[in-house]
Amino acid sequence: LIFSQEVLLALINKGITREDSYSIVQRNAMEVWKTGSDFSKLLIKDKEVCKYLTTKEINQILDIKHSIKKKDKIFKKIFKK
Repeated sequence: LIFSQEVLLALINKGITREDSYSIVQRNAMEVWKTGSDFSKLLIKDKEVCKYLTTKEINQILDIKHSIKKKDKIFKKIFKK
């Protein structure tokens, strides 16, 4: 669920309104909370999500490596000596 914001932004970037994107992401996130289901599997099964995002795109969004790819640059900038 920590990547729900990234999914929301990806859907918006595909042309869906923020409100509709939020509704899609919230629906899947709530299912995770209720059942303990896997967020990525729910997104991949969601026909509405799959109209806009491929399985490959979903997996990339949910990959932690995507989120931390600029960590070294950020740390160097923040902790410059």
